[in-house]
Amino acid sequence: MSGSAVDRALELGTKYFKIQDYKNARNVFSKTVKLIQSCNDEDTVKFRESLGLTSHTFTSSNGKPKKIVVHPRYIKLLDNLSATWEKMNELSKALKVADKMIEKESYNLKGYIRRGILLQKLGKEDDAYKNYKMALKMANYGHDSLKMDYSPKFLEFVQNKKRSIKENMMKLKREKSNLERKRVIIDPIEEHKQIKKSKVIQVSEVEENVGIDFINDLPMELLPYILSGFKTSELFRLMTVSKAWCKRIRFWSVLFNVFNLRRVTYKEFSQFIIFIQKISSSRYSSIKDLTNPDIQYDNKHFIKSITLSSRLPSEEKKMLNMFFMNLQNYSTDKLIVSTVQASIYELSKYVIPDDTFCRGVKDLSIITMLRADKPGDVEFLSNFQSLNNLELIFNGSLVPVTSSFNSNSNLTNSRILSLNPAWSSNLRSLRIICDQNRVKSFPMVSFLLANSPLNWSSLNKLCISGVTFDDTVIDFRWLLQFQNVEDLWLENNRNGRFASFLKLLKENHVFKNLRSLTFREDINNGRCDVDVTDSSSMYKKNFQNINILDLMNTCISGSGLYNLTSFIDTDILQKLNIGFCSYIGFSKQSHINDLNNISTEMRFFERMKNLKELDIQQMGSLTDNSVSALIEQIWYLNNLTKLDLSFNQSIGGSSVFDLVRAIIKNNGNKPLHSLMLNGCPSVSHVTVNMMRSKKLVTNMECVYERESWERFGVNSFKYRI
Repeated sequence: MSGSAVDRALELGTKYFKIQDYKNARNVFSKTVKLIQSCNDEDTVKFRESLGLTSHTFTSSNGKPKKIVVHPRYIKLLDNLSATWEKMNELSKALKVADKMIEKESYNLKGYIRRGILLQKLGKEDDAYKNYKMALKMANYGHDSLKMDYSPKFLEFVQNKKRSIKENMMKLKREKSNLERKRVIIDPIEEHKQIKKSKVIQVSEVEENVGIDFINDLPMELLPYILSGFKTSELFRLMTVSKAWCKRIRFWSVLFNVFNLRRVTYKEFSQFIIFIQKISSSRYSSIKDLTNPDIQYDNKHFIKSITLSSRLPSEEKKMLNMFFMNLQNYSTDKLIVSTVQASIYELSKYVIPDDTFCRGVKDLSIITMLRADKPGDVEFLSNFQSLNNLELIFNGSLVPVTSSFNSNSNLTNSRILSLNPAWSSNLRSLRIICDQNRVKSFPMVSFLLANSPLNWSSLNKLCISGVTFDDTVIDFRWLLQFQNVEDLWLENNRNGRFASFLKLLKENHVFKNLRSLTFREDINNGRCDVDVTDSSSMYKKNFQNINILDLMNTCISGSGLYNLTSFIDTDILQKLNIGFCSYIGFSKQSHINDLNNISTEMRFFERMKNLKELDIQQMGSLTDNSVSALIEQIWYLNNLTKLDLSFNQSIGGSSVFDLVRAIIKNNGNKPLHSLMLNGCPSVSHVTVNMMRSKKLVTNMECVYERESWERFGVNSFKYRI
């Protein structure tokens, strides 16, 4: 019997079961079981392998595991058949089927769970206890010896059942022994008083428990204030209490404004569309039931946030088409769409031109695949005229990139000129993030080039991560049109060199009000020193308002950072990240005549007296010997509140302890507010506990097995799928 036929039979039997037609359900399940039993092992093995399963499973024979070929749906059918017999109150027949499940797959917990439930219903608590005990024994053997995986929910269920049965058996045993051991003389008069007293207590408890139905009895106008803190899923559960609750809750459609449709099927999404249409119309059909018929309501239902992704890739395009078609007259602020097969080109075909839904979106996040031969980005984004925040995450590529950046640029610019580019005029935040291992280009690069007709005057936050720079963008001159950017994040971009970025800032006044700069290179591009010459005055104009400087994994040297700080107003610089900067060394000079006997590679601390946060993660030069040099520089940091020393495997607990004490002494004996020691195996937990007990640090984080920041998403932007 083919897999599809078995699945159809399973579905038919399940439908009969759900409508309580147990007789037909039993017949379907029984016939399907017999048909499966008639299948030969060769066909069954082929079907198992087509599903990605092993060719065989295991059962227990004479206390030893034995390989056996079982149809993938056989245990499911037996379980359904046993449940059907149970519903028909034929517990003995249901128990026989459960025994058959265990006989076929002795290491499968489903059979033991089904048999245990039936034994408890039959009042055989002792047998049920032995059943659950055997289930755990077989599961332990299956996991340790046969490398089988078990559902944590099933294991927890079996353990809880075994524990509860044991507790009940012990309780009954104690009660029985007490009855056999004691004989109590009951005074009839006292017994009558106790009965009368218990009745009074019961009546008072009933009176105290009487409350009001706050959904059904309170005025309609109060319901939005009472239910505003409930999630949409919680409101759905409240609506199942009664028809009155369902009607009154559904009336206030404003409560249903956040929908999380992650990994839904097409059927589930269709139910969502029906529900949206119902709550949108319920306000008018129910208005006659209100005490005040003069209340007016807006016709357009507003959705605050909606997140959508398909569970099945085969249903994705059909679902997206239905999504934009049915919601075109609605309104939303935030839209997050995650796709597996559909690219922006396909999304642009589903959008209805000039519809209300897309035109009102303010925050848009698209997680999709890149298709370089058919971009479709201009056509798609032109429908979103109110965008404030745009996030485009490309986690793969559908078509290999064969054309050059220049050809794509010219083609896209011609399309930009013919369409409405106004979507960029109100944009405040733009993020373009790629999985560098799968995407080998710079998506939407034509939007950012200097000859682009788009207006970026309102943009104050720009993030480019994981892209590949070509010759047209490697000099960073495309940043010249982003003069109003306040937060710039450039991370892990292939061919994006920090030295080239500094060259642009040395020659041009690029940023008027740059406050936060994050630049992280993808590879070691060679030592980068900052030249201090008369022609480098542009540095000061570009860095005059900087208060967050994150140069993690760049090739800047210590002397280069010292020179760079001469152009920065260090009075407002609050955060510095120099983690994994291989050209910044922490050491003392060997020459006694050197200034303060401290290497010039560390003298940049002298200019950072107002620094509050310092991150020096994964520094190869930071050892127990070099911490003493760092302590001498810490004296310049009078306002330090947070220190991150994560992933420095060479520093020990005593060095960290001395460093923290030096910081506290320097800050007027105030404890350090935050200390991060993740991934530092040489720092003993004894040292960590000592610093906590002595209250040297207010907040401390020390996870020895924390993943390194180099893994995308650990210490940088995360995929939001």
